[in-house]
Amino acid sequence: MSEALRIMSFMVRDSHLDGDLFELFLTSGVYLDYAQKNIDHSQIDEIHIEDYLTV
Repeated sequence: MSEALRIMSFMVRDSHLDGDLFELFLTSGVYLDYAQKNIDHSQIDEIHIEDYLTV
């Protein structure tokens, strides 16, 4: 999961994703809700959302 979020943060940096929407995606916890319902639990690693938020 951290790899997917890292890629998405690069997409924000390159203006392929909206930064405000990505921030909401992270801070609301939607990413984790989705992951817990849809991906194998072995792929859910510890996430520190501040690592993915732009300054």
